[in-house]
Amino acid sequence: MKDSTHPLIALEICIFHRSPVLVAMWPLLLALSLLPTGSISQTCSDETRFDIETQSAIDNLAQSCEIVGSYVEIDKEFTGPFRLPNITHLNWQLVADRDDRDNPFDPPHITTFEMPDLEYAHDIALTWLPVLEKWSVPRLLTAGHIQLEIQAHLSSLEFPALAAVEEIIIVGNVSEVEFNELRAINGGIYIGNVDPVIVDFGGMAETFMDISLPLLETISGGIDIKGRASSISLPELVSIRRSGDPEESPRPTSRFDLNGSSISLDLPKLSVVDQSIHFVGNISALSLPSLQNITDGLWINSSSPLSIDLPLENVADVNIYGYIESIDLPNLRNWSTLSISSELRLDCDGFITRLNETFSGDMPGWVSCSSLQTNDDTNDTNNNIDADTETDTDGARMLFARGAGALFLASAVIVAVGGSFF
Repeated sequence: MKDSTHPLIALEICIFHRSPVLVAMWPLLLALSLLPTGSISQTCSDETRFDIETQSAIDNLAQSCEIVGSYVEIDKEFTGPFRLPNITHLNWQLVADRDDRDNPFDPPHITTFEMPDLEYAHDIALTWLPVLEKWSVPRLLTAGHIQLEIQAHLSSLEFPALAAVEEIIIVGNVSEVEFNELRAINGGIYIGNVDPVIVDFGGMAETFMDISLPLLETISGGIDIKGRASSISLPELVSIRRSGDPEESPRPTSRFDLNGSSISLDLPKLSVVDQSIHFVGNISALSLPSLQNITDGLWINSSSPLSIDLPLENVADVNIYGYIESIDLPNLRNWSTLSISSELRLDCDGFITRLNETFSGDMPGWVSCSSLQTNDDTNDTNNNIDADTETDTDGARMLFARGAGALFLASAVIVAVGGSFF
């Protein structure tokens, strides 16, 4: 039967009853016995790098190291599953090699990527993954730079434990992207499935992305989501700021550039954007109920009918274009340029009137509003003039304002027939 005596009791019996020599070593032995299992880690570093060409190289690294302090490269000849257990820290860079000079389409053929014990990664750059079927880093807590370019159709890309990261770049045919514990990004995030790397490899992305960052609160450096998305969840995001010294670092632009089927975008807690932010594409609903301050510009260009109602107070420039059904900015107090142009019948008169009513004196910036809509009756009439001539007829209504007392209204119908204007 297995002895159930506590190790410390057994050690005490050994010392005081069997070996007087060990009595003097008791304090040291006690300290060592209290160290947690695995606290003495094996650190491996090489003067240059570790090359991974075969499974045996993976096995050797896993058996020898817990902390890797050198450059690790997966050779372009590598094929099959990449499973590297026991490694808890990557203190340098892990990359997948491909020789651009000889053959840009000859990368490693990694079918699965698994590092079950990894807790910290300084830099993971796997920029050519044409056959990846599985990704697993279940214990990764913090990271510096993560860059993945996935040409394969990957159903799920998850980082279940990651709480903080400097920079994330994810490009590829990914259906679900989840960062369930991520709270802070300190150098920017890009997620997209429209990118030249995918086109060069064989076409546009096949997937619609479901992107979930349920706990993310702050982003430094900007956010850029581009491509076809069916859902984007950022319920706790409060601020998007520049990274680095505000006096030295340039102001980046955050972008939500979305195409494919129409999408509803809701950022319920976003209140401060310390840069420009763009919302472009097939956006059917845009909810920003807390957004009050944008340091630089706001740009909205919707290809779906969109109603805009924002609590925005301070912004440098506002540019709103596309299929805008209605617009209301009831709290706007400071801006330089406010430009609106809608392809639908937008009530520019009402918008300018409401804007004027919020100021007792001159407005702080320049305002323009135009609404364009094809006039079918006029179009039909002019087509009768010359049945062989294609006619494009638009009715335009424009308002310009600078100061509360200055309003100029221009209304025009321009008809082009055979290159002549009437």
